[in-house]
Amino acid sequence: TLWMLLGIMVVATIFRMYDLNAVPVEMTSDHVEKILDAQRVLNGTTQIFFSNNGGREPIQFYLMAFISQLPGLGLNFFTLKFLTVLEGLVTIPLLWWMGREIIGKEEPKLGNAVGLALAALVAVSYWHVMLSRLGLRIILTVLITTLVVIFFSRAMRYNRRGDFIKVGLILGIGMYAYQAVRMLPVAIIIGIGLVFIMRYVKNLLVLIVIALVVFVPLLRFWIDSPNDFWRRTSGRLLGDELIQTTDAQGNIIERAATREERMAAIQNNVTVLFSNIRNALLMYNWKGDVAWITAAPNRPQMDVFTGTFLI
Repeated sequence: TLWMLLGIMVVATIFRMYDLNAVPVEMTSDHVEKILDAQRVLNGTTQIFFSNNGGREPIQFYLMAFISQLPGLGLNFFTLKFLTVLEGLVTIPLLWWMGREIIGKEEPKLGNAVGLALAALVAVSYWHVMLSRLGLRIILTVLITTLVVIFFSRAMRYNRRGDFIKVGLILGIGMYAYQAVRMLPVAIIIGIGLVFIMRYVKNLLVLIVIALVVFVPLLRFWIDSPNDFWRRTSGRLLGDELIQTTDAQGNIIERAATREERMAAIQNNVTVLFSNIRNALLMYNWKGDVAWITAAPNRPQMDVFTGTFLI
């Protein structure tokens, strides 16, 4: 098992590090923002939430500031990509662990086989390789979700308070990683609803308290600056609160959106949301994203074999 896992890690490293300096070749505005944020950290600006560029959680900027100080790196596009490669590689052995934990101790050989297969598939997965090389913090979502699944599956199987505490810690820390992690508490609630909930009520409360305690600094920011915290989320669904217009003299004028404009935005955005859900369900086997930075336009995110396994 050790040698197989080491072999998988070698392959995963080649897929993620090969010609990293040239692929992807150019930065986007998001990459520039992250370098600037890391520089602010190095300059002594210690924020719990970065309100610029739509509002972003802070872990990656502190990691970028730290790793940029290592010899030969610095604040540049390569370091951004190198950091996400490391985060992607750390996830591979964790996925092996996740496969073992989901199967359980009763069938260790099957669990080991599932874990190795999972690690091997993700090691060469176009999707995960792309995210690992992208230089953006979205790769942390895979890492946090993997750890949550590991300890949450143990919590569901054994109902041990220690496992619930670990899920709470990981979930609380994950709130500082990427916006998508905010959906994981919903997944946990649904998971608990699928078992005999009364058996787990006490430890669920422990999980909530632990996650809330870790979340307190970011919660304070949410209370003090709710518009900054929710701007990206609310704007996607409810439309912008402020609308900019230009008068006859060319001056920019800001005004609050009317009730009718917010309702129209909701109606339009709900349609877009359902269209996105449809596209997300089809992206694996039929047609992927059109954004050049994440994929070859319209190419399915999975090949025929992995797409078949998904179905």
